Amino acid sequence: MKEQDASLLKISDNAQRIILNLELISMLNSTVFMDIDPFQAIDPNDLAESLASSIEQIASSFIDLKHPLLYYQQYHTTFLQWWLFYFLQFFMNLSDMGDAILAHTKSLFGLITGSPVLNQMTIGLRSPAKIYYPSSGSDFGLLVFLHGFGSSGQESGEWWLQLNQLNSNYAVITPNGIKNPQGTRYWSGSDACCDVLDQGVDDSKYVRKLIQTEIAKGSIDPKKIFVSGHSNGGFMSYHFACENSDLIAGIIVISGQTFLDNIYCQGLDKSGNPRKISVLHIHGTADETILYEGGSILGAEYPSVAGSISRWQENLGCTVTDLELSESITIDSNNLVTEVYLPVASSCPAGTHIEHWKMINEDHVPAFSNAFRTKLASWLDAHPKLV
Repeated sequence: MKEQDASLLKISDNAQRIILNLELISMLNSTVFMDIDPFQAIDPNDLAESLASSIEQIASSFIDLKHPLLYYQQYHTTFLQWWLFYFLQFFMNLSDMGDAILAHTKSLFGLITGSPVLNQMTIGLRSPAKIYYPSSGSDFGLLVFLHGFGSSGQESGEWWLQLNQLNSNYAVITPNGIKNPQGTRYWSGSDACCDVLDQGVDDSKYVRKLIQTEIAKGSIDPKKIFVSGHSNGGFMSYHFACENSDLIAGIIVISGQTFLDNIYCQGLDKSGNPRKISVLHIHGTADETILYEGGSILGAEYPSVAGSISRWQENLGCTVTDLELSESITIDSNNLVTEVYLPVASSCPAGTHIEHWKMINEDHVPAFSNAFRTKLASWLDAHPKLV
């Protein structure tokens, strides 16, 4: 047998072992939340060791094959590889699924007892998303914040940006992306970032469902719904706007970019109606992760800030022209200058707007101050959806 064929056979055999172990784990998980274990002959530790061994064997096979997964390159997987990664991804997200089941159960008992849970939302078996409402008020706006690659809603939206402390009339949702087989949370933002295993997860549909579920509760003003994101979450914000401009008033992108080929964005819009949204792009000129002047991730290119802006001028029906410097502000704790660029007068149709906050010498993760949150809240209030 050829060495390559032997490696492929080893991958196949271990993939079958993984599937069997996941089925056993699934049976255990069906009762573990009630602290009842009818499968006492099955040792969870043995299952874990078996899974670890199988994954290690598959990893060594990829090394034998010099498989491009080792370099995180984008590629289209074969049928066997896709299903293998699917089950690995399933395994990596078991804890999220368990949290989701518990959240659904908690919500059910809340409805039964008349005490609905207001601080989280669970769609399917995705990790529960936290929701923060102002302590008082009504007709709230809604801001959905999408974290960067490898981060989480809590780490990025709460601990870093502290959006849960916005002094405004906006509710904030901080969802989590799912984990890839390496255990890293991500969003399927664009061809450049960051579905490196080509899993094809429909994050846009998930985020839309989060928004629609919150609207259905009756406390959200549908004219004041925004999606924002950092880095990979910024790519995802652009993606979401390509596909769901009917649902939102605008997007706020921090250190992210849009599709290199705008035809992909244009193809996602099935409504055929003009996009009536506002776009705010915030980016540091010293960003070495998602470059201000454009670059690539594992060979997949993304545009520059100017390129992202011009593509969205086109998407919004604006005249494609340079934005004009309006003012200089300070929104970070390092007192760096941020230049605010606005569209030329009458260059965009009614109900559309595009703006750029150029953070001079700032890096990929800006040290935002309270001045940023105040400025952001004002920007949100100034750009409701025109209906």
